[in-house]
Amino acid sequence: MKKIDSDSDKAELNLRKNEIEFELLSSKQLFQLLIQNSNDSICLIDAEGNQVFLNNAAEKTTGYSIEELLGPFSKVIIPEDLPKVMQAWGDVLQNPDKVIKIQYKHIHKTKPYIWMEAVGQNHLSNPALNAVVVNVRDITVQKEIEELINAKNEELFHLNSIKDKLIEDLDDLLNKRKKELTTNALMLKQLSIFHSKILSELKLIKNCINNTKDEKLSELIAEITSSLKLINWKDFQNRYEEINQDYLKLLSKKFPSLSPTDCKILSYVKLGFSSKEMSALTQNSIESIQVARSRLRKKLGLSTSENLYKFIIQL
Repeated sequence: MKKIDSDSDKAELNLRKNEIEFELLSSKQLFQLLIQNSNDSICLIDAEGNQVFLNNAAEKTTGYSIEELLGPFSKVIIPEDLPKVMQAWGDVLQNPDKVIKIQYKHIHKTKPYIWMEAVGQNHLSNPALNAVVVNVRDITVQKEIEELINAKNEELFHLNSIKDKLIEDLDDLLNKRKKELTTNALMLKQLSIFHSKILSELKLIKNCINNTKDEKLSELIAEITSSLKLINWKDFQNRYEEINQDYLKLLSKKFPSLSPTDCKILSYVKLGFSSKEMSALTQNSIESIQVARSRLRKKLGLSTSENLYKFIIQL
């Protein structure tokens, strides 16, 4: 009876052993099947840095046979990227629990190189593996797109720099023209005052000459009167409006009720022109300019005690 039981136990143990071996074999075959059919390259590297196993994807990715790729992994790295790969390899060896990721340039059979991204972890202490397991994928297309984007960004940055420089130069030129225009306006203003003063004095002198006809004096008065009319206020007005378009637009935007004529008068006030000078500039009577200034105060909400010039320069 004991012998039968013993034989039965042995048979059961052998059956179980066969089942376990079959399961292990099946698992190993399934594992190998998954590895070989993976689109990513899977590599096992020993403690000395030798590639001891590569799946079929490595051949498709690099163009080299597995036999050519086996051996020191350093031989498949483009030299300029080798230092950072060796640093990553040292991190893998020193940190078994850490997953290391790195991007580098890998040799290729027919191309100068391809970009690869490797994710590795140290399993040297695992008897079943005794290797560093590295999953590698080809990221060349991704890198080419990144490089194209970076090139376009650099080009855009360069164009923006040129644009900013042009804008800066234009601003400088505009400010220079505004200063020149202001200077010209002041010169015209002083010239007009000087002419008017001389004309008044000459007329006074002429009136003081009793019953004496002084043709030379009359000619001088006529000449000065004519020269006053020749002061090119119209040309100044056109240039001022051309250069100060932004300021005139700002006035219109900030005070929508202002008419174009109102904005022009305000800009002349900003230059310090008197009503008389604005009269010559706009070819309107002094009374019209004074009425316009009074109307402007109401539109701007200013009281009679508030200074229009100070209000304008603070805008």
